[in-house]
Amino acid sequence: MAHRPPPPLRGLDHTTADELFTLAVRQIAAQPGLRDVHLNCAQVGACDPMGLSGLLALHRRTSAAGIQLHLDARPPALDRLLTVTGTLGPLTSPPGRSSSTTG
Repeated sequence: MAHRPPPPLRGLDHTTADELFTLAVRQIAAQPGLRDVHLNCAQVGACDPMGLSGLLALHRRTSAAGIQLHLDARPPALDRLLTVTGTLGPLTSPPGRSSSTTG
């Protein structure tokens, strides 16, 4: 069973990070047995430290619940940010794998 939120994310920043986390956690709680959560990142134009922190918090929550977090349709700028910060692997790894952001 997978959940795909309808609207694509437009930004991951201090104004959206808490809202995204809260919405995702509610969806997870409302769907027992959920195995995958997909975030459509195609339109993400910016990701600030709070946005990255929100993604990491969401990954910790989904991973702890055995749910795979998918960052779908990542634009090159988001991939570069995740690569430079050492978070691409942890954020895209299956549950149960190391979620260390130190490489």
